[in-house]
Amino acid sequence: MSENFYQKAEALLDIIHELAISNKNEEIEGFPFSEKDGAIQLHPSLKAELDQHDDADLLDWTMENIKELF
Repeated sequence: MSENFYQKAEALLDIIHELAISNKNEEIEGFPFSEKDGAIQLHPSLKAELDQHDDADLLDWTMENIKELF
């Protein structure tokens, strides 16, 4: 795997970590993602953060690689 893969994976995990910490006192159903009809669904708060990330390709990269990551 390329260095770029690891950089994107680290960015994704940082976002998931920050969201989890900010909501540590309440359970967030389906966070960070869930499976529905064989497809991975990102939690809306995670999707929103990925949409706003400096790396505009991070959301697309996440959807392409989610099964390998988790």
